[in-house]
Amino acid sequence: MRANRLIPEDIEIHPLSPRLVQARQSLGRIAMALVAGVALALFTGQLLLGNGRRSLILGVVIAASLQAAFVLMALSRFTLDVMTLGGLAMGAGLFGSSAILLFENGRRPADHGATTASPVSAMVVALPAALLPVLLVGGEINLLFREFVLVFGAAWLISAGFALMLVPAFDKRRRHGSEGRIGLVGHRIAEIRQSYDSLLRRLLRKPVAALMLAFILVILMLTVFTLKRQVAPLTDDSGVVVRIQGADRERLATFADDIAQRLRSVPDWREVRHSLQASHEEPSLRMDEDRARERGIDITDAGRALAIALTGIPAGDFRDAEHRYDIRLRLPPEESNSAVAMGRILMLGELEDRPAVHLGDIASVERVPAPEQLRRRQGMPEVKIVASPAKDVSLEQAWARMHTMLENYKLPAGYRLSFPGSGNLAETSRSQEPALFGLTLIFLFIIQALMHRSVRAAAMITLTAFSVVAGTGAVLLLSGMPLSPAVLLGGLILIGITAGQAAVFAASVSGLSGQDLSWQQKLQRVGKYQLRPLFTLSLVTITGMTPILFTGGAAAVLHPVIITIGVGYLFLLPAILFLVPALNIFLARKEQSHGQ
Repeated sequence: MRANRLIPEDIEIHPLSPRLVQARQSLGRIAMALVAGVALALFTGQLLLGNGRRSLILGVVIAASLQAAFVLMALSRFTLDVMTLGGLAMGAGLFGSSAILLFENGRRPADHGATTASPVSAMVVALPAALLPVLLVGGEINLLFREFVLVFGAAWLISAGFALMLVPAFDKRRRHGSEGRIGLVGHRIAEIRQSYDSLLRRLLRKPVAALMLAFILVILMLTVFTLKRQVAPLTDDSGVVVRIQGADRERLATFADDIAQRLRSVPDWREVRHSLQASHEEPSLRMDEDRARERGIDITDAGRALAIALTGIPAGDFRDAEHRYDIRLRLPPEESNSAVAMGRILMLGELEDRPAVHLGDIASVERVPAPEQLRRRQGMPEVKIVASPAKDVSLEQAWARMHTMLENYKLPAGYRLSFPGSGNLAETSRSQEPALFGLTLIFLFIIQALMHRSVRAAAMITLTAFSVVAGTGAVLLLSGMPLSPAVLLGGLILIGITAGQAAVFAASVSGLSGQDLSWQQKLQRVGKYQLRPLFTLSLVTITGMTPILFTGGAAAVLHPVIITIGVGYLFLLPAILFLVPALNIFLARKEQSHGQ
């Protein structure tokens, strides 16, 4: 603005807040993570696909999907923020899944009949079905991730559409059915495929034993999940958190002081504080009544001058082409904390016989401790109590002692003690977990049953997704990660990815229904062809997400989502390669025995 001579030379500019700059820098880092994620996904795809044409098609599909998502965001008036741009950056590699599956689709054992779902369509619908409950269930996860889900889901569907148009038209290897090169690591995959085929053949001979082992593991993981969920304290970065909600500030402060005093009396805690305690300083006026009266100034005039100096006052505006800029006049930020600078504030008299007066002539400005603003949660005033455990006391032990002390704490009607609670509202998320995951599994079962026209296939897909998310949740809880809304969102995405891969396997098996093969032969043949695309999809997805994991600032809210998905892949790969075939042959035998 100064370079364009929109601001006079004798006017100094002092930025009031760096928030806008910080926001732009954060978006810039996420944009760089998006570019890096796409580059890593394409590099991984080139290593595994071993074909420049296919890598180019993959890049076009991902780039076109992102561009279409940006256009759709503009038309829908969505802002470009951490959730929307971060969601696209996180899914950079995932958006190429349909193209990668179509690359391998040319070597599928058989074409599908009219009554079965194609592998691509079966995979595509699974992820939106898993994310749909976020839009239907209210609460914190909906408020935080609604735009993320809409943009991420739209980009996923758009990428599938572009893949279905571009891959059949431009993939020469698919049209001619030629294998060609199999990538720089293709020979290693071929070796793994041979070993997998041998293991799968042995597994299918005794599917009941394999399923019993898987069942025992799932029960153990669910037990760990349930126990850790009951006893693990919900914390923020500085300690265990308790919340008190009610209508009156003074009574809230009294209850908070009482609880804090009770906790301080126990040696398990080294520090206890609540959000209404004095934690910052504010300027305060001490009027000299005699001098103020001589100059015809009262406390209202002095307070108004002080407020104007701190927050500013509108001073007109100016235009630059089509843009209009408001001007606000106030003290520089570095002087707003100085009592000397406050004393030099001029109060201009409104009467002709009253000269201008410095604020320091009729009052002194002091900085006094002041309590934090009373926070609200869902419209209700709330006080947060944070307690940090002593060095020689584990968090679990201190939390258990706190629970014993406060579980019978009595509050009057209209006041509520939320215990345990957390700084990231994980208590609300806990009440949403059954509804979210229950709706997700129900949607998946219904949609997959309609697509495959088989209850057996739908049950197999749903059980596989449930097993993977249960194991992931148990591992995360054992590692100390609380089930925050971001972790729940990662679990839903993981369910969608797992269900999509299991649906691909089921659709491929259904495509062999017209051939004279036993169930074991069908499963072995499909497993042989599904190993390579599953391995490729997994690596491309994970490498595409990696850059956002190393992006700090506001993007840290997405880190638990990525960690959840990354841990989930440790369970997803063995579940698709071994659990799905075992479930298939077991359910098929049950179906045949009932039919007879």
